[in-house]
Amino acid sequence: MNCPLELTRFIALLASEFDDLDPNIIGSDSVYKEVIEWNSINSVVLSVIIEAEFGVLLEKEDYQKAVTVAELLELIQTKSD
Repeated sequence: MNCPLELTRFIALLASEFDDLDPNIIGSDSVYKEVIEWNSINSVVLSVIIEAEFGVLLEKEDYQKAVTVAELLELIQTKSD
């Protein structure tokens, strides 16, 4: 499980990269493909952010496994261990 500080940092990171994202309305249960307008460009942007910040390269299947912001962060943490 993610600690609140890690989740808060991850949400702030997403909000800093995606201009139309309001970090105050995103929570651990938010469906990340809904809060980030999911399209091919944003999927690449998210991949670059994750690789730059966490040193993790997620595969297409990984993005399909995770639904919420918390699940995505948990997957990143699992892959970085």
